[in-house]
Amino acid sequence: MVLWQSRAFSQKDYVITAKNDTVHCKIKMDAFDHIYAYRAAKGDQYAVIEHKNIKQVFLARDSGKYVFKELPGQFYATYVRVLEEGPVGLYEEDFKGENILGDKSIYWFLGKGAEPLVQIKSNVTSSLNIGTAKEAMKAFIDKLSDCSYVAAELKYADLDKNYDFEVIRNFIRMYNTQCPGK
Repeated sequence: MVLWQSRAFSQKDYVITAKNDTVHCKIKMDAFDHIYAYRAAKGDQYAVIEHKNIKQVFLARDSGKYVFKELPGQFYATYVRVLEEGPVGLYEEDFKGENILGDKSIYWFLGKGAEPLVQIKSNVTSSLNIGTAKEAMKAFIDKLSDCSYVAAELKYADLDKNYDFEVIRNFIRMYNTQCPGK
C-alpha cells in the first residue's frame, strides 16, 4: 500500500517556489504547450506562473523538469526542459506546429554557470537562431573546451559527421563528471 501511494504521489505535477517550497498541483498549458498557470486544489483558481515566484516546474505527463530561461535571439524567456544538470546544463524547447507539416521544432541549448544560453542544435536546420549548424557546433566545442579531458576527446570526435543529440548529451555528461568544479 505504501509503495502505491508514493508512486502515485511522485507522478503529480508540482512547482518549486522561490522559497524552495514544493507545491503539488495541476499545471495548465497553452495551445503551444507553454507552461503558464497552476492550481493546488481542484476548486482553486489557476494562478499564472511568474518566474520570480516559481523557479522550477515538474510535469508528470513527460516526467520533465522545467526552469525559466532566456533564449538566445528571442524577445522573451520561457520554461525550458532540463535534460542534463551540472556545471553545464542541457536544455530543450519545442514548438508545436512551427513548420509547414505541423511537426514539432526542437531546439537544444547549452547553459554554463550564469552565462546566457547558447543554441547548439535544432531538428530544423534552417531555424537556428545563431546562424549555421557549423556555428552551433563551434559554440558547443568552445563552451566545453575549458576542460582538458573533454577538449582532448572533442579533438578525436568526428563531429562533422556525428553531431547529433546523443553525441551532444554524452559530451555534456562527460564534462559534468570529469570537470565538476568548472
